[in-house]
Amino acid sequence: LQDSSGQLVKVQYHSTCGGMIDYLPIKPDSHQKLGSIQDQSEQNVHCELSPQYRWVKQMTAQNLLDNLSSMGLVTPAQVLTWKNQGFTLQLEILSRKSSGRVEKMKVLLPDQEILLNEWQIRRFLADKNGNPQSSNLFIIKTSPKNPEQFYIIGAGSGHGRGMCQWGAIGQ
Repeated sequence: LQDSSGQLVKVQYHSTCGGMIDYLPIKPDSHQKLGSIQDQSEQNVHCELSPQYRWVKQMTAQNLLDNLSSMGLVTPAQVLTWKNQGFTLQLEILSRKSSGRVEKMKVLLPDQEILLNEWQIRRFLADKNGNPQSSNLFIIKTSPKNPEQFYIIGAGSGHGRGMCQWGAIGQ
C-alpha cells in the first residue's frame, strides 16, 4: 500500500480486536496522515461474530511453571525443586496500554521475580500444546477455593493494531 506521494505505508491487521483497537502513536517527524478515528464504543464494535471476541481459560500454577521452563526463564532443576517442595506462584499486572492490553507483568516465585513484556506474556500464558495466548487484552482471577488455579478472562485475538478482520466481516 502506498500513500499519495508513492511512499510505502505500514499496514497492520489482526484477527479480532475484542472491542479495543491498540493504536500506535505516530512519531512527530512522520509523514503519515491518519483519517478521522472514532472512539470505539459498544455500538461501533463489529467483531462480536468472532469465536475469540470473549474467552475464558483456566490454568494451573503447574502449567505456568512449565511454560516458564520452556521459555528458559527458570531451570529444570528449579522446577523440580518447587514441584517437590511445593511453591506459591503469584501474578501481578504492572502496566497496560491505553487499549487495556497488558504491557508488563510480574511473576513471583520462591526467591525469584520474573518480569515479562508483551509477547513473552502471551507465551507464558500458552496452552498445554504451547500455543500462545490469543491476546494481551485480559484480566486474571485466582480461584477463591484453589489458589493454584487461575482464570484468564480475555477478549480478542492478535495484537489489536490496524484493521480487525472479524470487525470488517461484521461491518
